[in-house]
Amino acid sequence: MCDIGMEKKFELLLNAVERLSSEDPNLEPSLLFYADLLLLRDELSGSVREKIENPDKIVEKSKEIEGGEKPLTEITGIPTLDQATWRNIMAEVIEVVLKHRKGLSTELEKVKESLDGEDLDIRKLAESSLTEEPNYVKEVASKLDVEVDLIQALALWTVQPVFKAIRLLVEGKMDVNKWHNGFCPICGSYTRTGYIARDRGQFLKCEMCGMEWPFQMLTCPFCGNEDKRMIEIHQVDGGRFRLYICRVCSNYWKVVDEELVEESIPRDLYPVWTFKLDEMAEEILSEAQESKED
Repeated sequence: MCDIGMEKKFELLLNAVERLSSEDPNLEPSLLFYADLLLLRDELSGSVREKIENPDKIVEKSKEIEGGEKPLTEITGIPTLDQATWRNIMAEVIEVVLKHRKGLSTELEKVKESLDGEDLDIRKLAESSLTEEPNYVKEVASKLDVEVDLIQALALWTVQPVFKAIRLLVEGKMDVNKWHNGFCPICGSYTRTGYIARDRGQFLKCEMCGMEWPFQMLTCPFCGNEDKRMIEIHQVDGGRFRLYICRVCSNYWKVVDEELVEESIPRDLYPVWTFKLDEMAEEILSEAQESKED
C-alpha cells in the first residue's frame, strides 16, 4: 500500500475520472471535487509529516492498537502543529471548495478572512469536528454566521492531511491483521467503503486517511452484528458492487468486488464511484422506516 508519486497519482485520478464520468456523466462534478481534495490531502501530508513532533513515539504507540479497541489518534491525540501550518492547510482546502462550490463563496470568504485573526483555533476545530457534540464547531459557525455543516466539513477536510501523515509514519510498522474493528485503526473514522481484493480477501478503506485493513463483510462495521440473518445483501451491476444493510442498527456499507472490475480504478475514488449505492440504501432504509411506522 505504498504511495505513488504525485504526478502519477494525478494522472491515474484524472484518467479514472474521465472513464467514470463517461459511464455516468452525473458523477463528474463530484468526482472532480473529490479528486482535488484527495490530491491536496496527499500533497500536504508529506510536509505535515516532517513537522510532527516525536514521530518515533507515535510509531511506538501504534503497537498498542494491535488487537485493541482504541485507534491511534485516540491514544496519541491529534499532533500539535504550529498555527501557521493549520491555517495554510485550511486556506488550501477553502480554495478547492471555492473552485467547485461557487454558491458557497460568501460563507467561504468569511471563513477565509477569519484565518488572519488569532481567535480561530483550527486544531481545536478539527478535534471538535470528530466528536458527537461538536460544540466548538457550532461556536465558530455562529460567530462567523455560516452553516455548521460547512464548518464541520472544512474542519474534517483540513485534518485529512494530518491523518494521512500519521498513516505514512506507521504504515508497515503495525500489524493491521490484529485490528478487528469497523472503524479506522489510525484516525478512528467509520467508513462505508470496502473492497474484495483478488486473492487477498476483504478490506475496509478509510475515507479520511486512506488506511486499509482486513474485515469480514458479513459483520456490521458499525455495531458489530454477526447474525447473517440480520444483514441484507444487494448485488448491483452484475455483482461488481455489493450493498450490505444491517437490520440491527440500520447502517449500511458498500463493497467493490475487484475480481469483477475490468478496469483499474483508484480505490480512493470508490466512495464517489458507488454513490448510487448510497441512494439505494437510503431508499431501502426509508421504506423500512415508513413500514415500521405504519
